[in-house]
Amino acid sequence: MLILKNPSIEVKGEWCIVKTSLCDDNCYKELFYAVENCYEKVLRTDSAPFLLWAVLIAIKEKEDLTIEGDCDSRLLYGIEKILFPAFEEMGFGRIPIIKAKNVVEYKQEVPAVGVATGLSGGIDSFYTVVSNLDGAIKLTHLVQFFSDRRKKDIEETVSLNSTKELDVWNDNIKEYLRLPIIKVFSNFNEYCNFPFDKIHAFCNVSHALLLNGAIKTYLYSTGFSMEEIKLDFSDTSHYELLICQVVNSSCFEMVSYLPVVSRMEKTISVAKSEIAQKYLHVCVRREIGEGNCTECFKCKRTLTTLDVIGKINLFANVFDLSLYKKNKRKTWGELLYRKRIMKDPFAKEIVNESKKQQYKKPTGSFWAMIGVGLRNQMQKLKRKFK
Repeated sequence: MLILKNPSIEVKGEWCIVKTSLCDDNCYKELFYAVENCYEKVLRTDSAPFLLWAVLIAIKEKEDLTIEGDCDSRLLYGIEKILFPAFEEMGFGRIPIIKAKNVVEYKQEVPAVGVATGLSGGIDSFYTVVSNLDGAIKLTHLVQFFSDRRKKDIEETVSLNSTKELDVWNDNIKEYLRLPIIKVFSNFNEYCNFPFDKIHAFCNVSHALLLNGAIKTYLYSTGFSMEEIKLDFSDTSHYELLICQVVNSSCFEMVSYLPVVSRMEKTISVAKSEIAQKYLHVCVRREIGEGNCTECFKCKRTLTTLDVIGKINLFANVFDLSLYKKNKRKTWGELLYRKRIMKDPFAKEIVNESKKQQYKKPTGSFWAMIGVGLRNQMQKLKRKFK
């Protein structure tokens, strides 16, 4: 049996820390969030920001869960009546039994009205930002989440994830958009030891729930289209519409934005944005503010898309276009392989758009694709007989 203790809040220097512990007879796990202390009054200090963490850890460790602090009745309902049946459908083994000592209806003295979205700097993120600067739902905050797998204390976690490059990048974004950026640090990933794709939506919504005193509506930048919505634990993007129903209440709503728009359509829209042309960050090898490597799979995917739609030169400030041109044949070989062999929906989109735009693929792309396939087979054989 895991026990989720009552959370506490304290101020240390410039940081406000909300923490709790998750323990059993043999183990004690301290879970925490750290936010700039100017946001102390908007932080939730009940169990809600920690509950999804605790549920995932209980599933991983095949334990039941007791909640000692106040437990939001709507969130508990969403977990037990919506999320758990979906987990069973996805083939999970043992679903934990939750025992809450004090189930209450969460209410706010001053109802939150803010609208926020996560700011990662990628295509999905920028699409959500530039699409909601005006209109009925208008952004009031941008949020960045930093969750570390390394076993570090609060001060080290903040220090390791705070860089001068990030601060400069954020200052430029804030000046351009005139919106505040809230940075939230946690050790979510230290204990929720699942691959990132399997938990990212849970991680993001948990961090957003922490800021519920300021944020009423959280726009979640989905990476998948409606065609890919299904109960599949390989990536929470497959079923994030269901996660919205788990956490939504009279005080908080998570909106999946926008599963009806394809990645290609998003990129075409974002390519017109001056702020994206200056600050787009899609790279998985470099941190925000350090530029894009141009060589990782996300950089290549974005560059081939921009190339196909004729907008690549607008992004010369954030990519090394000479490096892309040098490796263009190989990059297209990888893209064709991902479409034909791996059935990658994003690769399929790019290839289909290239035909629509009458884009001329690099000479030798087909043979480059064959080369990718041969290399992959050789690597499989090496692993098999190693």
